[in-house]
Amino acid sequence: MVLRLLKGESAESICRETGASVSRLNRWEAKYIAAGEAALERKQEHGRSGNSTAILQWLGVVVLLVIIVVLLTRFLGQPGE
Repeated sequence: MVLRLLKGESAESICRETGASVSRLNRWEAKYIAAGEAALERKQEHGRSGNSTAILQWLGVVVLLVIIVVLLTRFLGQPGE
C-alpha cells in the first residue's frame, strides 16, 4: 500500500480499497521512509569498510596464488631447462 502511495496513487483511493484509515497509511509511509533513510545511513557508514575488507581479502588471495606459482616454477623448473 505504501508503494502505491509513493507512486502517486491517492491515499483515499488506497484506503477505500483496502479498508485502512488514511492516518494509518500516513504512519506506515512515514515509518517506511524513515527505515529506508536509516538503512542508507548504515550502508554509508559501514559500506566503505565492508568493501575495503572484501578487496583486501581478494588481494590476499591473488598474492598467495602468485607466490604459489613462483614457488612451483622454481621447484619444478621451467620446461626446456
